[in-house]
Amino acid sequence: NLIHQPNYTASNTPNQQHDSGYSSGNADGSHVPSINIPTVQKPSGNPMRETKGKYTLNDFTISRTLGTGSFGRVHLVQSKHNQRFYAVKVLKKAQVVKMKQVEHTNDERRMLQRCRHPFLITLWGTWQDSKNLYMVMDFIEGGELFSLLRKSQVTTKVSTGGA
Repeated sequence: NLIHQPNYTASNTPNQQHDSGYSSGNADGSHVPSINIPTVQKPSGNPMRETKGKYTLNDFTISRTLGTGSFGRVHLVQSKHNQRFYAVKVLKKAQVVKMKQVEHTNDERRMLQRCRHPFLITLWGTWQDSKNLYMVMDFIEGGELFSLLRKSQVTTKVSTGGA
């Protein structure tokens, strides 16, 4: 019993972000902090349909893997509701807990939910199942910003205090 998951409801589409926390315990029975994911309403006029219900990976067709990381993968997906492409970040709960990244994961989600700017990706929705956390975001072609900055050597200037 690594992960305990309470009742959960979410939007059928990434127009609304719904999720609830989960608590997890280690194999030795010790408790790990909960991940609480609050509800956030996106502004109207979003490209996703405005319907309510359980939001699952079945609402998308997975096209390919865009990248992998320490906790999971990012997939290019297409919405079955509006045929738009999105990036879905899939984080393995057990790995997030094992690497003590629960707070970091919560912070990432909270920041993406609160930020609304044309130069930042939009987090359209989040949900979870017994093994994974999911984040539906804008898909932007061209790769990760950090990789692009590294290629252009901007990070060297920033890290050394240069302009």
